[in-house]
Order: sequence, then C-alpha cells, then structure tokens
Amino acid sequence: MTLDEFEEWKKVKIFLSQAKSREMELRLKLLESTTIQVGTFKVKLFDTDLKIATTEKLTLDEKLFNSNADDMSEEELNCVNHKPVLDKKRYDKLPDNTVLALKCVTRKQNVSSVAII
Repeated sequence: MTLDEFEEWKKVKIFLSQAKSREMELRLKLLESTTIQVGTFKVKLFDTDLKIATTEKLTLDEKLFNSNADDMSEEELNCVNHKPVLDKKRYDKLPDNTVLALKCVTRKQNVSSVAII
C-alpha cells in the first residue's frame, strides 16, 4: 500500500462513517412517517416502493424467571432452555398474559432496516 492509497482509505473511512450516521438519522425520520410493526412489509413513499423489516429483541431476566418459575405453566417452562435461554419460537406461540411474558421477558424493538425495491 502506498501513502496515497492509505490517505485515500482514511478519507473514505471517515466519509463512510459520516454517511452511515446520516443514513441512520434519515432512516429514523422515514420510519416516523410509517407504521412500524414487527415483521417485513412494503410501503410506498414519494412514489418509491420500500421494504421495511423490523425485529425485536427479547431479554429473559434470569432472577425473575427463577423466582416466578413455580407459577408458570409447563408450556411457559418449555420456552426456556436451561441456562436459561429463551426459545423464541415456542415463546411466540404463548398468549401475551403469561407469567413469563408479564414478569420475566422484556421486549425491545430493534431499528428497522429499509430497502428500496
């Protein structure tokens, strides 16, 4: 690598970092003007088709799980592997009003990805 190539790399690296930050700011503004749902769906904005994908992070509180395990159904207990680690596929099939859902798991929606179709 030459010094000129290295200097060019540094400029590109800085530019990409700034562009990524700005893209995130603008993406959040774009998402404010749409209905954000967990899942993947298509929207049209200013004659442009977009695909928006939103996921969520589920966090199992181990202490709360252990202190509430006696009040949980077998179906709820089967959603947790013994570390404890939440089995999302099983958990998603449970009703929303379970002890596990109400007391032990927190949901945090991740920032949506947006792609131009």
